[in-house]
Amino acid sequence: MALFEIAGKYAETGQYDKAIGLTKMIEDTHYKASALAEIAGKYAEAGQYDKAIGLTKIIDGDAYKEKTLAEIAGKYAEAGQYDKAIELAKMIEDAFYKSMALDEIAGKYAEAGQNNKASEILSQALQTAKTIEKDSHKASALAEIGVKYVKQGKTVNESEMEILRSIIRE
Repeated sequence: MALFEIAGKYAETGQYDKAIGLTKMIEDTHYKASALAEIAGKYAEAGQYDKAIGLTKIIDGDAYKEKTLAEIAGKYAEAGQYDKAIELAKMIEDAFYKSMALDEIAGKYAEAGQNNKASEILSQALQTAKTIEKDSHKASALAEIGVKYVKQGKTVNESEMEILRSIIRE
């Protein structure tokens, strides 16, 4: 078993210090970033958000860092800490991961019966998705957002329709 997998197992069992210590022995930056991202995710699942966010600061690799921040934002929303979830989502620079975080937050608002707030956040996710450069990521984000619109029974308003039209024209 590779060191990054062992670090992940330590994190799964709540042995975060051992997991983090083990990552210091991982030389490959990809595997190290993957292990740190997994540990941060486990911290977030345990409700230790500050430690999770702190760990993202040492992740080398923007994709891992941004994806992990999006996951933490989702965990905040899952715990009903919507303001913190939104605050964290705003810190995400990558449009794809920011859009996915906002989409997740909107879904949690909808599950809590807060449909107006869900719609507001979903509109932000759509606006953000418009700026995604990679076509496959843009399609994935739009599909996820579309699912949330359907689940809410929400119709697209004129400004949202204009965003969709502009995306199609690109």
